[in-house]
Amino acid sequence: MWVSSAVACRTMLLAMIAAWRETARPRWCGPILPSTMRLTFGDVADNRYENVGRPLMMMLILTVLIYWLVAFVGCFVIVEIAQDQLYDQLTPRAGLKVSLAAVVLAGLMTYFHPAFESMFTTNILNTIFQGLVWFAVFMLILEFHPWHALGLGVMTMLLVSGLATMGVDAMLKPAPPVASTAPAAVNAPVRGSLARPAAKTK
Repeated sequence: MWVSSAVACRTMLLAMIAAWRETARPRWCGPILPSTMRLTFGDVADNRYENVGRPLMMMLILTVLIYWLVAFVGCFVIVEIAQDQLYDQLTPRAGLKVSLAAVVLAGLMTYFHPAFESMFTTNILNTIFQGLVWFAVFMLILEFHPWHALGLGVMTMLLVSGLATMGVDAMLKPAPPVASTAPAAVNAPVRGSLARPAAKTK
């Protein structure tokens, strides 16, 4: 029974990776890496990192850490202020719950890489999905009332996710190459001076 379940899980995982290779691209690579260095899921699965200047795993870890830190600070401030004002008490083990919520939200933002310029235009469906996840996190993990979780979760997502993405792009996006220019050559005059050279005095 266990062997058949393991074989079925392995087959499903391989099928998902094969589908990703054909159709998908990791969203966290798009804004961070330049267009000539973007990878596909096939590159990630096959460890083809030859065209990447920086170690890909290090960039991914730094991205998750930045998102986690911003999400932790934002959620902790919301929990400290909102629960004290709304319920006159904090949820038990607030620090642990905020840390867990920040891990979930950091993974979500790392995958979707939300940005202010595309949040309400080309990526509106991703924004709606992220709003549902933030609502669930605020209600189930941070223990807000459903209506409070809806308002605070969506509001925090719209503010925190865009600011966190700005920080990730500012810290991890490679600097544009500076074109080196050769020093200008000094051209000799085409015509000589019309004045007679001064006579040498003995």
